[in-house]
Amino acid sequence: MLEEHHPPPPGEADAVPRAGGGNAPVGSPPFTRQRAQREQSASAADSTILPLRATGPPDAEGNQPHHYWPFATSDLYNWKAQNPKFSEKPAGLIDLLDSVLFTHQPTWDDCQQLLQVLFTTEERERILNQARKLVPGADGNPTTNQAQIDASFPLTRPQWDFNTAEGKERLRVYRQTLMGGLRMAARKPTNLAKVGNVQQGKDESPAAFLGWIMEAFCTYTPMDPEAPESKAAVIIAFVNQLAIDIRRKLQKIDRLGEKSLQDLLVVAKKVYNNREPPEDKQARAMAAASSKQTRDLARILLATTADFPEERDRRLRQLADDARKGKGTTKGGKQRLQKDQCAYCKEIGHWAQDCLKRAGGKGSKTDRVKVLELDELSD
Repeated sequence: MLEEHHPPPPGEADAVPRAGGGNAPVGSPPFTRQRAQREQSASAADSTILPLRATGPPDAEGNQPHHYWPFATSDLYNWKAQNPKFSEKPAGLIDLLDSVLFTHQPTWDDCQQLLQVLFTTEERERILNQARKLVPGADGNPTTNQAQIDASFPLTRPQWDFNTAEGKERLRVYRQTLMGGLRMAARKPTNLAKVGNVQQGKDESPAAFLGWIMEAFCTYTPMDPEAPESKAAVIIAFVNQLAIDIRRKLQKIDRLGEKSLQDLLVVAKKVYNNREPPEDKQARAMAAASSKQTRDLARILLATTADFPEERDRRLRQLADDARKGKGTTKGGKQRLQKDQCAYCKEIGHWAQDCLKRAGGKGSKTDRVKVLELDELSD
């Protein structure tokens, strides 16, 4: 018989650990101060209040009387505030409902209250529609028998007596089917573009980045990133979206697809930890700039100390041309030559082997031909 709003008698034995005790089950919903105060006033030995609480041993037919204690509104809204929206990160509310439905054994009305507070209208409709597709038939598989669906997963309040074995079984099937609908409703169309937008941050560790990749797969695809069949997709996303230095290192690994994520993570961490600190990188860049400035000053000094004014002016013009055209010097400090520049006199239009200013220079091939012709005429 339904007994509402009556706390259980003090000292009642119960299998559920105390709220806030060291043996509280992992993942249990949080207890508010209001509920805690109510529990303490009800029983000092066992302060956990559940919607359905046995008040005595079952009879020969399996029937067992229960006290009914509804959820506190503050509890419901605290659960809502402590979890992200179902449309954004469904895993949080799925874990919460999984814990609540198992430990608290809520009635049909309690389940509707949970759906009403924790989900939007659209989300509730999607959850209920998906759940009705999962109603088990006589063989345990989902049935299409509408009468069976309406009887096992009704949309209006059923006349189920939780004090009887039959009523408890119907509630158990209802809660189990509701959780199945919740998980089905959480599945979204695959959107790998959203997964691809997750890129490793400048100072983000590979382990933290892998966590974001896994979460993106859960959020934007129906895939389970920890399932063996999803391994290849997760590895590809992880490697291709790492920072370029770490990515290049991983891409050189032989038989990359056969490695585990943990193996790749170890290599990625080594590259990340061996990165040059920004301070050292800046100091090295400043040293390189200072060295270049020293070389440029040396070239200017060399140009100004030329023996002849013409040579000094030519060298200075050459330095100005190099600076204007972005031409520097080689690593050894030697001047870079242009495509058709003489290595001896640095003028444009001929190479050193044809330079007339070079001692013993023979001039161009055209000049040599003309000299021969004149010699022949003189003979």
